[in-house]
Amino acid sequence: MKPLVLTSKKTALQAVLVPVLISLLLSSCIAYKEPEFKTVKNITIAKFDQKEIELQADAVLFNPNTFSLTLTEIDLALSVNDIEVNNIKQLRSSKVKANSDFEVPLSIKFPTEKLYDNFFTALQYMTSNKKVGVKYNGVIKMKAAGIKFNVPIDYTGELKLSK
Repeated sequence: MKPLVLTSKKTALQAVLVPVLISLLLSSCIAYKEPEFKTVKNITIAKFDQKEIELQADAVLFNPNTFSLTLTEIDLALSVNDIEVNNIKQLRSSKVKANSDFEVPLSIKFPTEKLYDNFFTALQYMTSNKKVGVKYNGVIKMKAAGIKFNVPIDYTGELKLSK
């Protein structure tokens, strides 16, 4: 068998460019699907004291793609009883498996005084067994192979306060 001998610059350039172009064309045929927001679950009060309240929860999303994604950023606002108490903006780098649900842990702290005039009022309310409305609103950002996805988060639910 004769070895391949490139006789000109044009032939050498074609030998390099043709496989690269074919690869690009084939990779552009992959259908990218937007990840989907499903719900927020496991909302709990992680901390409650005179100065600060911390709520923790898990945002549940679905990656419908046949390839993994990288979670890059969380940008959310939290409202409690229709009062916006704080925003979070976290940069992350987490892998998200293909064709699967995944949970993103959320933790938002805010001053107790954003909701209550004083700690005594807050303590009475927290031990009353009432429910408070919570709203998470914002975006979770992901990427794969240079393609960016912004998944809108819009969740309204309730948190039961217990003694």
